Amino acid sequence: MDFLRGFRDRRADDAQRALDERRLDDAERLLTELTAEGSTRPDVWWNLGLVYKFQKRWPESLAAFRRNGELNPQPEAFWNTAVAATALRDWPTARWAWRQLELEIPDGDGPPQADFGPAPLRLNPDGSGEVVWGRRIDPCRIQIESVPLPESGHRWHDVVLHDVVPHGTRMLRGVSLSVFDELERMDPSPHPTYEADLRWSSPADEQELVDLIGDRDLGGENWTSSITILCAQCSLSNEHEHEPEHPEEIRLTGRWGFAGPLGELGRALRTWAGAHAERFVSELKPVG
Repeated sequence: MDFLRGFRDRRADDAQRALDERRLDDAERLLTELTAEGSTRPDVWWNLGLVYKFQKRWPESLAAFRRNGELNPQPEAFWNTAVAATALRDWPTARWAWRQLELEIPDGDGPPQADFGPAPLRLNPDGSGEVVWGRRIDPCRIQIESVPLPESGHRWHDVVLHDVVPHGTRMLRGVSLSVFDELERMDPSPHPTYEADLRWSSPADEQELVDLIGDRDLGGENWTSSITILCAQCSLSNEHEHEPEHPEEIRLTGRWGFAGPLGELGRALRTWAGAHAERFVSELKPVG
């Protein structure tokens, strides 16, 4: 018995190393062998749930995390149970798991619609890693409020499932907020992305446009000023201070992304541009 226990422990350790090194096939093989033998080690079921989570095999992930929670009912198990249930749109199970964590989740049969505040979201974390802003409508879903670059494959008002493990921070009005990595896009937005080139005469002109777009519940983003190439520490961890390349420069032109009903966008931009002769907006062009 001691020999068998030691052999299983070595395989569990080998599976942990394979998971840490993202050798998911090797980790899955070892872990499924152990679970088929009736393993009651919580970490075996936890790691198997993670393997399936990384592979986006949500039914298997949910089952593994539920078993982990039965063996060791710690908060981590309920977080990942809720993520897997959300991916499957199993809303009763998701609500049950969130409430095990004493989170306030609205009642209902469909997806929870709450307000957990603003949060930065890293799109395509295994690729370009563009960070956008959105609002958390439950503990693992964000509705995008920025206008992502078309290369991201995302749109304003997409609803995205995100990991619950923070990966870096961003500042918003002096407050440090955790960045969450995208797992998958759940509900694509119906609103196409448009781009246009703009010119204005002062920072106040730009702020007036931002306010106008917001007041009309449209999406607008100055891609020229808001999209920057970050160092590795900033992109994947925590932002820190850099010396400005041109500290005295005030940019009065830019490539903008817009989203929302085309007619409403056109009216808003004509209103803004028509208020001062120095303002210019090129034709809106669909880009994503």
